[in-house]
Amino acid sequence: MFFNSSDIHWFKPVELVTKYGRRGHIKASLGTHGHMKCVFDDQLKANDTVMLHLYKRVFPKWRYEEAQAQATHFTTLEDWQQLGSEDSNRGTINNSMEEEHD
Repeated sequence: MFFNSSDIHWFKPVELVTKYGRRGHIKASLGTHGHMKCVFDDQLKANDTVMLHLYKRVFPKWRYEEAQAQATHFTTLEDWQQLGSEDSNRGTINNSMEEEHD
């Protein structure tokens, strides 16, 4: 999995998983050639494969005040009607331009 002991120390905080659902972590580095000692929640089978996820899912910071301000941006009926009339005007302009080109 690794080539030297510094790689093992770098990835030590990352959780290990197997194809059969075992979870574990790296306990220590053995020697200088990338061998390591791992601890899992149960015994591994001979045909199991150890994997290391190389990504971290990050959720955006969410604040209630910002979400509420975005949700109440169009609060009146006039705002929605104005938005709808802008969309319909765009459609008539595009249709008239297509007729000129034909």
